[in-house]
Amino acid sequence: MADICHVSIFGPAVWSTAGIESNNSSEIVPSIKNLKNSPIVYKILFSGQVLYNNGKLSDNGYSFIMKDDCELALENSNGLVSWSTWTKGNGQNCFARLSYKGELAVRADDYEPVWSSWASEEAPIGEYVLLMQQNGEAVIYGPEVWTNKHDKSGFIKMPIYEK
Repeated sequence: MADICHVSIFGPAVWSTAGIESNNSSEIVPSIKNLKNSPIVYKILFSGQVLYNNGKLSDNGYSFIMKDDCELALENSNGLVSWSTWTKGNGQNCFARLSYKGELAVRADDYEPVWSSWASEEAPIGEYVLLMQQNGEAVIYGPEVWTNKHDKSGFIKMPIYEK
């Protein structure tokens, strides 16, 4: 029997490391990006998943890494940091987790908050995804707006235009 694959479509970008001027910003992406022109993405983190000490998402020489010193950073292959939470030494056994409201948060071992991308109280609860893109940006998209994972056949139903 063939494996059944699931397809999901996620909403617009809600947070990104790209274009953030200040080092500890929690800037929300101001507009919906044209997803048709987005590069192919190879590394992902879904809601509820965690990056632990030195865990990372990487693609095309870029790494989004939860360092063992409690700092979450975006680095190139030469170790040059282009974005960081600037939280080095602010906790022990820290981890980064993507919530079901689209918030990326760094927390210490005792679950004390260290840093957060921030999510509005009105943010819809659902599946979000953090993508490490080939162009060196880490972006959170969501929430999930469509999936075939509840379709027992495993086939994608295509919309049909009827006159």
